[in-house]
Order: sequence, then structure tokens, then C-alpha cells
Amino acid sequence: MSASRPRKVAVVGVALADCGRVDDATPYALHAQAARRALA
Repeated sequence: MSASRPRKVAVVGVALADCGRVDDATPYALHAQAARRALA
């Protein structure tokens, strides 16, 4: 058995998060929103 390697994940796709002034969302929330939309 070979030595275990760290697993890495990449989201391949493009999607947009809400644009404009979004006062109620953090930058991380906008990144998560774009990732969810890219995977949908």
C-alpha cells in the first residue's frame, strides 16, 4: 500500500454570487454562494 496523500478538491465551473452592494453577506458567504451555484 502506498503512503497516503492529502486529498485536494477543485471546483471547476463558473457561477456568480449576488452582485452589487450586499451588506448582509460576508465575503466567505459570497464565495460559498458562487461555489454552490457552480455545482448546481
